[in-house]
Amino acid sequence: MRKRRHPVMVVLLLMLALVVAACGGARQQPAPGEVPVDPAPSTTPPPSTVSVALYFADWQAQHLIPEQRQVPEAEGAALADLVVKELLKGPTDPHLNRTIPAEVKQVEPVTVQGGIAYVNLSREFLQIGGAAGVQMALGSLVQSLTDIPGISKVQVLVEGKKETLMDPGLVLEPMERGFYGDIPFFFDPERAKYLEERVAQGLDPWRTDPAKVVQWEGRMFGFTAAELQNARVETDGDSATASLSRDGKTYVITLKQQGNAWVITGIK
Repeated sequence: MRKRRHPVMVVLLLMLALVVAACGGARQQPAPGEVPVDPAPSTTPPPSTVSVALYFADWQAQHLIPEQRQVPEAEGAALADLVVKELLKGPTDPHLNRTIPAEVKQVEPVTVQGGIAYVNLSREFLQIGGAAGVQMALGSLVQSLTDIPGISKVQVLVEGKKETLMDPGLVLEPMERGFYGDIPFFFDPERAKYLEERVAQGLDPWRTDPAKVVQWEGRMFGFTAAELQNARVETDGDSATASLSRDGKTYVITLKQQGNAWVITGIK
């Protein structure tokens, strides 16, 4: 006569099988708050990046201030395409404003021919109104893309065509980099405080040097990198000036020290 297996023995055998499976086949789940460790970490090195300047509007839509951003390493049309994609995302600096509405999309990748970058955008771009809004939108594209070697002009297309912006009635043609040194600059104390806090946190260490601030943010006035590199910078306590010439005129960029950060206060 066949003996019946005791229920307790069956339960013990099942528990033993579960323990073996947990130890051998199944991966143990991390405890709450524990960072899981990948048993086979990737050996692929991170992609190389390059720093680009993206131009966004200041608090009064008077000037386009460069914001530094890292993108995958590229050049020519490929780099221009990355720049446009980042521009459409908008600024990360809370005191700068996007120049192109969030509804605008990129229709196709940027191409470059004969030094002209062709940027093809969706029809929502035509909804930008007012002279200031149009100037900021077009200027941000031109300033950002002409920073790339080999690009001297930018042609904005709307779904593949040259269009006319109804307000202010501007035909979209190839545009060169603008110069804004004769436009008054309005100091933004809130942004200056924000930049001071970033330096205090160990960010943007270059802002502790007025010459480097001029070389980077002086681009907002349309000066070339060579012009800014040759600017004569003089400091006097918590104030500084940078003098440079263009077309027979001498311009003076003024700066002040806010905490350990230097910020531009104007141009004359």
